[in-house]
Amino acid sequence: MLGQSVLSPVRFVKETARTGRKALAFLVVITIMKGLKKALQG
Repeated sequence: MLGQSVLSPVRFVKETARTGRKALAFLVVITIMKGLKKALQG
């Protein structure tokens, strides 16, 4: 599911845009994941 969203971000954004809460939650998850990647890389 994650892979599909990466391959078609526009479609994923359009689907999540219908529910603002889900879109915000997705952005929060992405931010946390980016932070974890930076922490792991040092």
